This record gives sequence, structure tokens and C-alpha cells, in this order.
Amino acid sequence: MTQQPQIVFITCEMRSGSTFLSYVLGTNPQSAHLVEFRRPWRLGAKSSCRLCEAKGYEACEVLGDLSEISAMDAHRHALNCFENFGVSTLIDASKNMDWIEEVIGHYSLHHSDIACKIIHLVREPRGWISSERRRQQAMTIQSGVQRWKDHFYATSERIGALSVDCIRITYEEILLSRETALRRLSQLIGFSQNSSQYEYWTKEHHGFGGNGAAYNNLGRFSDTACQTGDDSFYTKNQAKTFYDYRWSQESDSDALNQLVRDPSIQDILGQCGTSFEAIDSALKESPDVQV
Repeated sequence: MTQQPQIVFITCEMRSGSTFLSYVLGTNPQSAHLVEFRRPWRLGAKSSCRLCEAKGYEACEVLGDLSEISAMDAHRHALNCFENFGVSTLIDASKNMDWIEEVIGHYSLHHSDIACKIIHLVREPRGWISSERRRQQAMTIQSGVQRWKDHFYATSERIGALSVDCIRITYEEILLSRETALRRLSQLIGFSQNSSQYEYWTKEHHGFGGNGAAYNNLGRFSDTACQTGDDSFYTKNQAKTFYDYRWSQESDSDALNQLVRDPSIQDILGQCGTSFEAIDSALKESPDVQV
């Protein structure tokens, strides 16, 4: 490897775009997308990656049989497996801070030759609440806002207690301001990221878990290879890079839009380097908006 091996963790709330971002970063030839790499060890998931499972393999053709690999050896094992492909960077979109803290603590003590970095991903609350309520229909706008705020503050505090390089970035910046997002991501990761990576379906990815964004990687194998809970939308948008703007068509879109008046939300978006005004302006100019 020409660069120090590293693990780049993505942490965020559910439905915030972590799978998409993991695919984009993992499409770089120096990187490998693992999505929710904690699944085989912390959630009892199958130890074969989703791609190889869809192909009918019992073990991943790159990572091999993970059933005998311990959780804390998993990332070093993956780096060793991907080394022949020129990969020096693993993208772990497990999201879960317990996992991230545990792995970083282990590697700082036992594998100091491997760097760890964090991307704190945030999705603006109107779109996030709309997306989450498709799965949690009883969630109100008020309870969704409180959950969104609590997650941001708790995650920020836990990241701050770790001595690792980190950036905070929004789903909106990644989709609506690509040049800015790629430049910032390049600075964190240490080598250039480019816009061609957004066409992530041009590469096979060996990862675990994942939702709608995984459809492009898995849907071609069978109708059951990737069930998203929102299949018709992702089928319609297969092999596309798009911004999910469906919240604007919800029956309570006016109530969702009232969130722009919340000072604490405005403050959080400011900490993320954006604002409702900047997001809405970019939406008007973007050709990639899907409703």
C-alpha cells in the first residue's frame, strides 16, 4: 500500500444517506465499501456479504469466511484481503457509536499503524422525518425533531471525546453541492475523490446491510436480493444519482416546512456549514431532485 491503511467510519441517524455515501467513497479504487460492517458480530447477521449472498456464495469471494474472525480483528482482516486490489481505506458505515468507539479504542492500542477517521453525516430534518415516518408511522413531527436534535448533540459529544480526524457533512451537501463535498471528503480521506464515484453501480461492492442505495448493487440478481421497504421508488430510480425530495409532497409538508423557523435547528444546520436557505436554493437549481 502506498498510503497508511485507514478506517473511515460514517456515523449518523438512520435514513440519513450513510449507505449512499459509503458506496460513493468505496467506488474510489483505493477504497472498499463495507457498509454496516458490525452486522456479523453485533447483530448476528450472515457472515457473507450481501453481494456474494445474492450471487449464491456461502462466503464472500474477497473477505472469505468471517465466522472465525473476531470482531476486533475484522478490519485488519479486511485490509489484508483487499490489499491485492490496491485498497488502503475501508469505509465502515455502521453508524453506531458504541461500535465506533470500541474499534477505535482497540486499534489505537493494538494497531497504531492503522488510522481511524470519522464522518458525522446529518440529513436536514424535513427530509429525515419524512423518510423515517415511512417506517415509523406513529412518529410525530415534534417527536421526530426531538429525536433528530438529541442524536446530533449526543453524537457530536461522543465524537469530541475521541482523538481522531473528523468532518461533519450533510446529505444535502453531498447531493446538491458535489464539488464542495468531494473537496472536503478528499481532505479528510487523504486522496482525491471524484464525481465519477457517484455512479457507484459501475463497481461491485462487498458490504453488509444497506437500504435503498443498495438496490443498485444487488437488485439485478433477483427481486428478493435487496428489499428496501420502498422498492417501487428505488426501482424507478435505479442507476441514478438523485436527491430524495419526497417530503415536499407529503400531506403535512406545510407543517414540515415550519421547521425552518426553529432556532435550534438553524443552529445545528449552521454547525454543519449550511442553512435552510442554502438547501432550498440548491434544490431549485438541481437536476437530480426526485419526488
